Amino acid sequence: MYCKDGNRKEVYSGNTSFVFLGYEFRARAAENKTAKVMFCSFLPAISPKAKKAITQKIRELNVRNKSSLSLQQIATWLNPMIRGWINYYGKFTKSALNSVFQRLNRTLTMLSMKKYKKLAHRVTYAAKRMEEMARKHTNLFAHWQAGIINAHI
Repeated sequence: MYCKDGNRKEVYSGNTSFVFLGYEFRARAAENKTAKVMFCSFLPAISPKAKKAITQKIRELNVRNKSSLSLQQIATWLNPMIRGWINYYGKFTKSALNSVFQRLNRTLTMLSMKKYKKLAHRVTYAAKRMEEMARKHTNLFAHWQAGIINAHI
């Protein structure tokens, strides 16, 4: 396995990444904090297969159809799983989790559209309301607490 980064300049046509324990190790952009210089380094982040597994788990939980539960109850139910994903996969490249939590935020938006008549059939309006909720109540969901909130909820 050839691990190409800023120090290894050889050209290699084979695999330049590998997956181990749910992390994909490959060349990624990194910053030298003291010199404020960007360079290429061989770093881990959540693997595409692990992202797909988390997304499948969110789908299997069927959160969008739990309109009988309050948002607080859903947060209490989901937070242990969310914290586990953040603690395990967020150790190295937390930003790689953004797409996973965008999916969760979209699922919560769909839940709010089913729960409240005013939001039904109004995806953009529901997403704006969910974004406001995330900004006001950062302690509700673990991924909101960890600061993994994108502008596109």
